Amino acid sequence: MFKRMMRPMVSFQTEIHGSEFAGSAVGIAPSIDFEPEMHEPESSSLVLRLQRVKPKTPEMRQHIQTLISDLTAIELASLELLAAIDGERREELENDLEEVRRRGREQQTIIDALEADRQQKEFQFHSARNYAESCRDELTSLQTVRVSRWASKADRQALAKKIAKAKDAVRQANEDMARASNAHNEAANDVGLAQARMGAISDCEIKLRGELSGKPYRDPETALLVVPAV
Repeated sequence: MFKRMMRPMVSFQTEIHGSEFAGSAVGIAPSIDFEPEMHEPESSSLVLRLQRVKPKTPEMRQHIQTLISDLTAIELASLELLAAIDGERREELENDLEEVRRRGREQQTIIDALEADRQQKEFQFHSARNYAESCRDELTSLQTVRVSRWASKADRQALAKKIAKAKDAVRQANEDMARASNAHNEAANDVGLAQARMGAISDCEIKLRGELSGKPYRDPETALLVVPAV
């Protein structure tokens, strides 16, 4: 039986980072995998103590050898069981990590689509605002027209109609701008919610990589140092 040791092998894979959202490309970070190193197991302290004993009789010598054999068998069986348990847990962690990364890729696709929609809504809002400002300028220009004292009734009525039409245009433009603003705000809120979801996925991915590393890591939620169970 051999004692199972872990040696990190670093490879680069695509993964998600919770701090980079809205339309950002998926980041590249090192993924740590492990390859077992096999070593001869060290004898337990109890076995070593028995081996140092100098028996005074053949019976005692035989009894000591029997104890050493039994303890060694128990230790080897224990190491085999622990190695099997460790292998099962590592396989579960690796499967969970692959699933989290799949969810991260899907979430990034969602974020990219929502961000594209937000940008379109923002463009529409700016266009509506510019048009509303243009309508207000036109209305102001008409309202400041100096009517000649010699203007006919028809001329005065024509100007009044233009002003009324300009007021209607301003009212409609303001309503369109308000709708565009609400649509943009909703789109921005959707992006924010998707980013928060990505943050949770990213935290989970960091924890799984930390557990698989076999080394203490910083919990992304609590900032506390965590010692992996692996």
